[in-house]
Amino acid sequence: MTSPLRPSRSNPDITSISQYYGPVKSECPEHVLKIYRSDQTFKYLAVYKETTAQNVVQLALQEFNMTAEGSLEWSLCECTVTEDGVIKQRRLPPQMENLAERIALNSRYYLKNNNRSEPLVPDDLAPEIMRDAQAQLLSLNAQVVAAQLTLQDFAVFASIEPTEYIDNLFQLESR
Repeated sequence: MTSPLRPSRSNPDITSISQYYGPVKSECPEHVLKIYRSDQTFKYLAVYKETTAQNVVQLALQEFNMTAEGSLEWSLCECTVTEDGVIKQRRLPPQMENLAERIALNSRYYLKNNNRSEPLVPDDLAPEIMRDAQAQLLSLNAQVVAAQLTLQDFAVFASIEPTEYIDNLFQLESR
């Protein structure tokens, strides 16, 4: 008489735990972007880390009640003010993701009409953007700073290949 195989309790089936090793997508958006128009009005958009620049354009058009206009006519631009007061503007690739973690304190995201060549940031607004970028370290919430540093540390650590870690740990030259 043969008994049916039963799963081992000490060695679980790999398929039952594989769900823990795939990319995890949060059920609710984990980032908020502040998107400006050239008239300096803005909207806040709740987005996922995986939300692309093109998706942000579509969301922003909806939030600004500009849905009648085609989303292909619009793009997302990053405007940065340097320490010298120079305003730099660059169009973001439509497939760029993780926008909240890519933007600098002295930058803003703007919704730009591709058919117009108007400057998004007027020269008189540059000092205000630089003033906003001057975050005082003591005014930041210590727990939030600690959590963000921990998350960034883990992201760097997780990106290291195990063989690279072992090579470095034991000073090996396996490459």
